[in-house]
Amino acid sequence: MLALCRAARMTRETFCLAASLLDRYVAECCAAMGDRGYPGESTLQLLAMACLSLAMKYEEVAPLHSADLLRLAVDPATGALLYTAGDLGRMEWLVMQMVSWRVRAPTPASFLMLLLPACGVNTSAASSLSEAPSDGSVPVLVQLATCLLDLCVLRAPELPFQPSTTAVACLLLAERLSGASETMAQRMLQLLWCSLFPNAHQQQHQRLLLGQCLLAAEALWIAAHGGAVRRPMHTAQASSCGRPPAGSPAACTSSRAPPAHPSCPPHDMLATPVDPHACAREDNVSLIQRQYLVWAQEQHCCDAIVMPPTKSPAAVLSW
Repeated sequence: MLALCRAARMTRETFCLAASLLDRYVAECCAAMGDRGYPGESTLQLLAMACLSLAMKYEEVAPLHSADLLRLAVDPATGALLYTAGDLGRMEWLVMQMVSWRVRAPTPASFLMLLLPACGVNTSAASSLSEAPSDGSVPVLVQLATCLLDLCVLRAPELPFQPSTTAVACLLLAERLSGASETMAQRMLQLLWCSLFPNAHQQQHQRLLLGQCLLAAEALWIAAHGGAVRRPMHTAQASSCGRPPAGSPAACTSSRAPPAHPSCPPHDMLATPVDPHACAREDNVSLIQRQYLVWAQEQHCCDAIVMPPTKSPAAVLSW
């Protein structure tokens, strides 16, 4: 699906939504019928086409015609089409029924489009799946963040985290890979951290989840591209105007007045020791179900913590 989306110049949101639909459909089938619910090779190809068709109709301004999708699946021996327009329409109907007609779902791409403007970056380049031009018009931070995001979506079973956590991890890791001297993402994260998690227990738990997600994303990057990720210093350098180090209590105090709690996320998230198999999930578990499991674990571990109601736009990042 990723190769097709790139060839057809679709948006990254279309690809992520198609992957989410396929993930949720397979999970619902397996939940109802066990291992027998996992689609076969021929059905899986038609399922992928149906999910991509639904995602295009939802996200794209000018989606591909169904005939263009059907021409991609041909018999190598005879050259005949494997599926008809009726087959594709019936599979789309089955997908819609399985997901209870809830096409839209939070994805890491949707959160990355919200986080990049907070770092002073234009989101138009991040939305495109095409290769970045060599003229330097696309910031390195955007190129690395979107590349990491695509890896995380393709290997979703290895990242059982909320989509907002995955998006933040991709942004932070991209900043470290780019060797940026100014930690825009770190300062933006401090503001969100103090607003969304005023309780110290919540911040500690979210720090652990983000650290696990960072390590998992780093492992995917090393496996795909090789080379280690540059580790940040334990104490961030203060700017010439006297800004306190990132992650310090003073930094949180200066970010919002008065602060809800003097604790902020540390600067060395990647140093958090985690078990790489602690959050492993089966491949046929859907992204939505994994998000629910993570949420349920949070509630079980921190059942005495109640998030205060808020109508702030930043509250959407609690997904």
